[in-house]
Amino acid sequence: MIIHNYKTRIIWSVHLLFVIFAIGMFFVPEALWPQKVRIHFFIVIGMLLSQIIAGLYYLPKVGKFYFACPLNNLEDHYGGREIHKHLGRSSIGQFCKDYLGLPYWLGTVITILILIGVTLQYFNII
Repeated sequence: MIIHNYKTRIIWSVHLLFVIFAIGMFFVPEALWPQKVRIHFFIVIGMLLSQIIAGLYYLPKVGKFYFACPLNNLEDHYGGREIHKHLGRSSIGQFCKDYLGLPYWLGTVITILILIGVTLQYFNII
């Protein structure tokens, strides 16, 4: 049973804010914020590293590596789900499906595109 309480709603909202921030940063002109690309890159890399660390933490428990978002894990914990059974779950994918009527896998595509875009900007490729 999934429990929707104020804690899960706050964590879910933080997820949404992270995604809006990560996408929105592409539209902030560098003239307004000269360090924008550098900060954006390191924030996205930090988010990726946190998922890798969480995935490595759960690897011995589930026998398979997943990119495991710590926010998803907290949301699962407070929502009454067993974390190790839902490591592949994506809150952003769920948002795309439930609220936008888009495919669930689009959450993963958005994440990958953000990572590629930020990396290309950081290394001055685009």
